[in-house]
Amino acid sequence: MMVLLENYSYEQVVGNSNMPFVNGLLAANGSVSTTGLSHPSLPNYLGLISGSIQNNPADTTPQDGTYGGPQLTDELAAAGIGWKAYMEDMPVACDLTDQYSPGRYDVNHNPFMYFNTVRNNPTQCNRDVPYPQLTTDLNAGTAPPFLWVSPNTIHDMHDGTPAQADAFLEGLVTQVKASSWWTAASRIIITWDEGAKWSDHRMAPQPMAETSTELCVVWRRPTAWACSGIPLTPT
Repeated sequence: MMVLLENYSYEQVVGNSNMPFVNGLLAANGSVSTTGLSHPSLPNYLGLISGSIQNNPADTTPQDGTYGGPQLTDELAAAGIGWKAYMEDMPVACDLTDQYSPGRYDVNHNPFMYFNTVRNNPTQCNRDVPYPQLTTDLNAGTAPPFLWVSPNTIHDMHDGTPAQADAFLEGLVTQVKASSWWTAASRIIITWDEGAKWSDHRMAPQPMAETSTELCVVWRRPTAWACSGIPLTPT
């Protein structure tokens, strides 16, 4: 399972007293500090699932342009491996309205909607679902092997606080670990799209940088794991 959060660096998360759950994961499991691909959010999300920042877009919607792929879930589908992406506050599965609403949904944090191989294929597009479906799938034992979670912009730290994100992650990880999906082969990867809290109207000015360190936390079971292809050494 991959969980994507926003705009905080390794240094801003590690040791943050408002994130005791995440720092507990750090103490018990693995982590790595990597470098963001670009700014703002969208090209980082595109790069994470396709290996390319494509045309390095601004935070546009799919109405402004989509991409042919291939990307990760195309490869999963071709290999017969199930997947689902769970989007908090997205109103319906395969939402092609491509909005920054309702609630705190942000299409920029839903990279699958930018690829024609998903949005033009109903079978694949209907794997991109509202977040409450995760509880249904876990309880029914039908959650697929690969899970992606994009919290809303409060819980992913874009507009919310570290404490709000920490509470969300604690609930999510606890729920997943209590389900039949969690086995000896399972992995949970928690990462941030950009490593620095970028200056904007919501916060006091901070230095701008085009590259910055980001944190990837890996919950391992039992002892072997990797983060986006980066081997990690047990702590």
